[in-house]
Amino acid sequence: MHEVALAQGILDVVLDVAGGREPRTVRVRAGELQSVTQDSLQFCFEMVAQDTPAAATRLEVEIIPGDALLIDAIELDDGWHFRPDLVNDEVAT
Repeated sequence: MHEVALAQGILDVVLDVAGGREPRTVRVRAGELQSVTQDSLQFCFEMVAQDTPAAATRLEVEIIPGDALLIDAIELDDGWHFRPDLVNDEVAT
């Protein structure tokens, strides 16, 4: 299940951006060649995020052409956070 590795990479970025706060939503764009679905990626994210501040975080996954995995934004209590050094950077897998 390569989704677990993808979810772990997403979680690492989310926790870094959140800085100890509880993220609400993460917007992700996944290339169709990643062969993931909203449900499978959400399930794996929930699994790796257990016992972290991101345990209840919801992923919004948009399927795009190609093989990229991009984090567009992370929603925290004070609104959406975009980090220029992270937005549209591929998550390490």
